[in-house]
Amino acid sequence: MNRHVIKGRGENRGKYLGYARMAGLPPEADYVWLPEQRKAARWEDPRYSGDTYATALAAKLSGYFVKLVAPKPITELVREKRTYIAESAAGADAPLRCYWFDGSFHGAGEDFCLCCAMKLVDEKYAADPKRFVELFGKCKDTEERYDAAIDGGFDIEHDSPPYCDTCGTKLSGYLTEYGADEELDALTTYAAPGFDDAEDWAALDHAIVNLSDDDPRWRKIAKVVEAARAARCGQEDERKLG
Repeated sequence: MNRHVIKGRGENRGKYLGYARMAGLPPEADYVWLPEQRKAARWEDPRYSGDTYATALAAKLSGYFVKLVAPKPITELVREKRTYIAESAAGADAPLRCYWFDGSFHGAGEDFCLCCAMKLVDEKYAADPKRFVELFGKCKDTEERYDAAIDGGFDIEHDSPPYCDTCGTKLSGYLTEYGADEELDALTTYAAPGFDDAEDWAALDHAIVNLSDDDPRWRKIAKVVEAARAARCGQEDERKLG
């Protein structure tokens, strides 16, 4: 997540630079100064990104970069939130190893569990054994065919949580920064996990692996955790009364 915004000086003191669309203006209006920080455009850390369009824009508009951080009361509770999320995810199914093909034998954009990958090799070999031999050479048995054609079995980065394209089984892998951002956006808004939904808590647990303790999104995550706690307490109270 890009965690910097451009804050104004002079007549724009206390305002933040945002995209025109955030003020209801047509896109060609470019950028506008807005009083709401949450509507500000996000930028990379200027200390590490060097001379960029963003740094030139800030200089041109007499603005300066500010890093977004979570309030101290939130950062002090991050460990407790992480623990709650991990414990709530404890009942989730463990993901299976992810496998794929190099593109010459089958589309490179699909992921598979091992069982479905082997089944696909069997089907394509039976349909056209000559083509298989052209690609991989002669194999003495099915195990050699699997070893020759199937790639993967180790974790790589994905832009979204990987699932088997044949059976839908959850697969293992890391999330890119983009993938983690998208998951966090969903799991702290319209797809927030219910207190007893271990699979969604596992997804959230996976998305926060590399989230720093001062990231401003911990405010939203904290709200999700507290809402789940309240829902759990409410159900327990109903059981006692019932």
